[in-house]
Amino acid sequence: MGRFGEKAEIGAEGERRTARLITDSVLPAIPSARLINGLRWPGSEHADLDHAVIAGNRIALIDSKMWADGAYWWDNKQLFRNGRELKAFRLGAGVEAIRTAYPGFVVEGWVVLHSSSGSLTMPSVERAGMFPLPGRAPVRLVTPLELVSEVHAFLVQGDAPHAVQVPALAALLRSML
Repeated sequence: MGRFGEKAEIGAEGERRTARLITDSVLPAIPSARLINGLRWPGSEHADLDHAVIAGNRIALIDSKMWADGAYWWDNKQLFRNGRELKAFRLGAGVEAIRTAYPGFVVEGWVVLHSSSGSLTMPSVERAGMFPLPGRAPVRLVTPLELVSEVHAFLVQGDAPHAVQVPALAALLRSML
């Protein structure tokens, strides 16, 4: 295993699952959509954004997690599993940074929780609102099944969802790690 061992492999498995979901379920329905994996976090040499999907004037940013099953609760400020507080997600700051870097694009963020069982409807996720911290965009916490439907709906609602915005796609590809 690499320098982060088993934890890194579990994280990589979550990222692979998300990439397969998007590739198998979203991309065939929107032929112009493009999936980019492992983008450099704006302003960082080492941190990354797991996935971006671009179609028309929309960019969906997705962070993948493979965590223990349980009951999760998220309000864009605090995150709990089974009543115990966990470290909150940072993706909202990444969404804001990409919004700034890509004016004219609608950028939204999702964190997908994958179950070790492979269930597309687990773990249990409760969302209490969209109240992000200052400087952070709201981020949706979702199951894999919710991710597919929400990202698809988000992308097709944009301007010219069946057009490839080549300059933006090229810039995103250049920011890959």
